[in-house]
Amino acid sequence: MSLSKKHTALDSIISMRNEREYAKVKSRMKLAVKISDALKEQNISQKEFAEKLGKKPSEISKWLSGTHNFTHDTLVDIQSILGIELLNTQSSLKIVTPKPIVILINHSPSYLNTSGFCQKYSNMDEFTDSNKFV
Repeated sequence: MSLSKKHTALDSIISMRNEREYAKVKSRMKLAVKISDALKEQNISQKEFAEKLGKKPSEISKWLSGTHNFTHDTLVDIQSILGIELLNTQSSLKIVTPKPIVILINHSPSYLNTSGFCQKYSNMDEFTDSNKFV
């Protein structure tokens, strides 16, 4: 297969990637790494960890592969046993509403005016309080 065909095939595969699914897999991988790191730091074997959770060692291996979709309860159990934070449910929800940007276009420009033809306002209050429009 020529190099250009390989690039075309790779580009095709990449373009089919679903960003939402990719984010889910990435998050599962991060959880697996965090759990694995905690086990290593605390010198806990997968077998010991499985016993503490009442699970089979094979299930722990699956978790650490990054392909497992954890339940909330399982994550709470893991947090409790390892003393790490995997879920942050303490923070309050903050929804940020974007502010509109208002641009006033001066239809009768003065070439002597150094401020330009457009004036940008960061919010509606600044626009309505302004005496710069006619």
